[in-house]
Amino acid sequence: MIALARRAAFAALLDIARGRADLDDALDQARQGLSEATRLLPELAAHFPDLPAPPPLDGPGAQSRFFEGVSRLLLALLAGARPGVLFLDDAHCADEASLDLLTYLVRRLRG
Repeated sequence: MIALARRAAFAALLDIARGRADLDDALDQARQGLSEATRLLPELAAHFPDLPAPPPLDGPGAQSRFFEGVSRLLLALLAGARPGVLFLDDAHCADEASLDLLTYLVRRLRG
């Protein structure tokens, strides 16, 4: 269980990514959009040294690109032979950036 607390922005996502035993498989599934996710998890670049640097965050559509890349990573981390469940406890304590990302993700869930 990952509990959100008033910590660094996107703390829950970082906990999930760093706690995943089969991270390489999940990263392969989320390859598209990983350059955006390297903003939060710079260690991803070690797994994929050929990833391009993410574009600047001040351009048009930058936040949507960032949210889409991070969402793909999160969904890949929760998928697999033993799918995970994202359980948010005390979401009212989450930082605003994490809530924005979760809102983006929930509005785009398919199936």
